[in-house]
Amino acid sequence: MDDAPYTGDLDLAAVNTRDDLAELLRTVHVRADKPSLRTLEARTRHTTSPLSKTAVAEMLRGDRFPRKTMMVAFLRACGVKDDGMELLRLFWERVTAEKEGPAQSKGVRTALGTGNAFLAEQDASRITGEARNEERAGRARGERMTAATSASVDPAGIEERRDKARESLSGVSPVSVAEQGVFGAELTRTLRTRGKTIEEAATALAVPAAEVARWAAGQDLPSKSQARSLDEYLTARGAIQNLVIELRSMPDRPGSRLPVLIPDPSAPTLFQTFQHVARALRGCLIRGADGKPTGWPRDLRELSGKATPTSTAYGIKTMLLLEDGLAADLIEVAEGLGKMAVPTGGYAGLEQSSPRPEVTAAVLSALHRLTATETFEAHIAVMESHLGDFEKFRPFILTTMLEASLMLKPGTKLVEMLIDSLLAARRPYGDVLLWPEKSEPLLIAPAPSVAHTARAVRVLASVQQVRPSRLVDEAQEQAVAWLVEQRDLHNAYEVIERPVPDGLEPVHIRHFTAAWVVKALVSAGVPAAHPSVSNAVAQIWHSYGGDTAALWAWDNGDLPIWMTYDAVDALRLANLAVPVRPSWSPPQ
Repeated sequence: MDDAPYTGDLDLAAVNTRDDLAELLRTVHVRADKPSLRTLEARTRHTTSPLSKTAVAEMLRGDRFPRKTMMVAFLRACGVKDDGMELLRLFWERVTAEKEGPAQSKGVRTALGTGNAFLAEQDASRITGEARNEERAGRARGERMTAATSASVDPAGIEERRDKARESLSGVSPVSVAEQGVFGAELTRTLRTRGKTIEEAATALAVPAAEVARWAAGQDLPSKSQARSLDEYLTARGAIQNLVIELRSMPDRPGSRLPVLIPDPSAPTLFQTFQHVARALRGCLIRGADGKPTGWPRDLRELSGKATPTSTAYGIKTMLLLEDGLAADLIEVAEGLGKMAVPTGGYAGLEQSSPRPEVTAAVLSALHRLTATETFEAHIAVMESHLGDFEKFRPFILTTMLEASLMLKPGTKLVEMLIDSLLAARRPYGDVLLWPEKSEPLLIAPAPSVAHTARAVRVLASVQQVRPSRLVDEAQEQAVAWLVEQRDLHNAYEVIERPVPDGLEPVHIRHFTAAWVVKALVSAGVPAAHPSVSNAVAQIWHSYGGDTAALWAWDNGDLPIWMTYDAVDALRLANLAVPVRPSWSPPQ
């Protein structure tokens, strides 16, 4: 994070109870631009104190008093610098002492100094905190009584009553006002984004408008069945349903009964999961005024957005993997992709002023899978003409172009040039040569990149199948030995600032690192059962939205279609890989 949230004006003297500490942490969270629970979890995943979404939610609500290491991990994930952390640690110790009793409270009072006037209000603060807890419990009891009364006079709400009965039997605690507020804010934003009113949503769900208004105001939560209907009506890709399930399934809060464990239904097979993904992708298609599909948007949440060449190309490649061929309903999409080319040849992305080789390569790799007899000569010529010194320093551009060129024209000088440039883009790290994000001159100690090295290994495996080379084999062997040792597979992000006549043209690139590691290792012959492959596969599933969303999400909640393609491609390769491949042996 570039900017640390400002904490200099926080009223630390008012932090006397668990609730006060939770309020302080919520303030820091807001000032850090409210990173999502998923984002905070991702930012701490590979630290010594990883946070779960549930733990963060409970800490912010005040339902869980955090360990000091947990609080520090949260603050660091929000951008608080270490030099501003010491006072916050001391006040955590003070609240801990208040929680544990007067004897230790005195010790903390000495550690902080006797000049802090706030220490005189301990008992009053503790009573205030207890009163707040009692007030929350009273509200929860009132909400349960209201829900029970409403159900008794509503003969149509059978499924909703069943949901609530199941929740009661399983020991799920009442949802707090804060949690209802989270849902209300999310629903309000979604209604506004989709251009829907509360009255229209109520009519579609066949519920009173006043009930939907309570949801949007953060005064109540829909039942799971209502959330499912609301999700379908607003085409939220599982976001609304999953949020309700997450809020209703929080671990027990203080005072709640132990839950009765109910076994979940068996998990779907990979084939069933792929069916869910195919259905979800069809639901994300952009359609013209005539209702015909035109392609996929850059983010699959943008139902009113514009179909882009790159996203449509990835969508077609994904559907080909999922359905072993292009279904009739997608033929128009493929035809439309061909027409998205620049009139003079080649393809450009939304952020680009003219055709770019990596975009052209991504589109041609999709079109070639559909029409193997077409040569795409004009597009290839444009792609080759844009391969300059700048592109040769970027492994992402080189690997994307090489993958397409191996399919289109494997025996050409272009392929030789791309292979040579990719091998030259490595830098020495100890005794091995690996790929950084970029390799242009005068860089100051660029770190090796797991994502870019994996991309290179993946495409070089294809090179070895088409035109074997000793140099390529040695490069691949070094990189694979390094990749199998990597455990930090966090997603990577880069900005390509390409020089154009009027300045620099920035293009933002994201890499699903775990998926590329699976594709690289399996393609190089590493057994699918190897711990490094298993670890990467597990991290792929960590970003999956589940069967209700059926798509893969970036750390911030975006739904880029290429991420789902990379996940499907990697999981399919791992599933097809034999347990043992004689072409690979562990490094000695």
